[in-house]
Amino acid sequence: MCLTTHALAATPQQTVLNNRAQTQLPADAPRLLKQMLNSEQAQHSINVILAEQGNAPKHDHSLLSAAQSMAAFLQVQEINAVIRQDISQLATPSNGLHTLVLLSEDSDFITQHQQELLTWVRAGGHLIVSAASQQHNGPASSLLEVLNISRQPATAHHAQDNSATTPIPLSAPADMPSLTRLYLENEQSPAYLAFSNHYHLEDHDNRAHAWANSDKGTHLLQLLHGAGLITLLSDLQLWHTPEISQYDHAWLLWYLSQDTEVTLLTPPTSLIQQSTGWPKHTALYSLLVLLLLGAAEYFRRRVTASRTPHLSTHALSKAQVQALKKLSSSGQRNLILTLQKEIQQRAQQYEPVFADALVAEQWHLLAQLSALPLSFIARCMQPPTAETLRIQALAQQIAHLRQLINALQRHT
Repeated sequence: MCLTTHALAATPQQTVLNNRAQTQLPADAPRLLKQMLNSEQAQHSINVILAEQGNAPKHDHSLLSAAQSMAAFLQVQEINAVIRQDISQLATPSNGLHTLVLLSEDSDFITQHQQELLTWVRAGGHLIVSAASQQHNGPASSLLEVLNISRQPATAHHAQDNSATTPIPLSAPADMPSLTRLYLENEQSPAYLAFSNHYHLEDHDNRAHAWANSDKGTHLLQLLHGAGLITLLSDLQLWHTPEISQYDHAWLLWYLSQDTEVTLLTPPTSLIQQSTGWPKHTALYSLLVLLLLGAAEYFRRRVTASRTPHLSTHALSKAQVQALKKLSSSGQRNLILTLQKEIQQRAQQYEPVFADALVAEQWHLLAQLSALPLSFIARCMQPPTAETLRIQALAQQIAHLRQLINALQRHT
């Protein structure tokens, strides 16, 4: 949905004009947004859906779990929503009638398909996409670079850039300045959104006609592109389970999607890996697909937190063992380095100082973010040797790395 010009506005940190200490806004506190669907209704709707899905989704931070909750919520609001895994399945957009929510923060996948995405938008579609990963492997420009928008470490002064244009309504409640406030035209109460405050979105060409800020910076930008619209979010955590039930996260999904047909695109792991050059390393690609389907699930079910993971080759299928045997020493090293790089990129999303930290400091940060022991982090992140590993040792190392990646995915 295209927001009214300047419907989202930058707002400076609010000051409570009384003798009481500034109170924090509970995550489930109601707001009074005078829309067809208000905050209280949206929170009630998504909480009913999560309750119907049972307790498991509360601990499932996967993209598919998020997409299922989002689709169910939109369907209740009488918005047609479908989940797709293949970008080729997108419907031809009619002007203003189709919304695509890209539930992937894999920058290489987005870069590879950016021409398809931008063509789809120019034809009249509305693309909602995360700016969480702007770095990618390859010479092509990223989507953010094409739009001349950068994702920078957040500082308090960023939120002041446009603050003079929109005063804070006197009726606004006391709230945490770290929350992003989204002001709509003719509304006295904003929507409250818990975007990550680690980064700020910088619109270098001033193309955005709408935006939303916290005291740390801009976390939502909306700009026209051809006959369509692009909404950039600083991250997608607000729509993961259970964050979608907090603040006005579900309401925002409805507001951006209303009066359209919605596609929730969740590219599977194999497609993401194909987009990052795995076809050039067939053995590596085969190994990773097989291990992700087998070994990672094996450890998730059988390894307890108090025991050191141990993998027997008997736990692997014959196909997995054959894939392991085909890997040369350089192939093993490239696979381990690739997974370690993914871990570093994920950590960088949460801790802007990660890339500049010493190795020992990086390991401590990973231990904090993942809640895993430092000794386990050291085993995962130590540089791979030039020697060819035994199948059992290689499978164990891959399982360790996948366990760390999964732990970082659950970080909020």
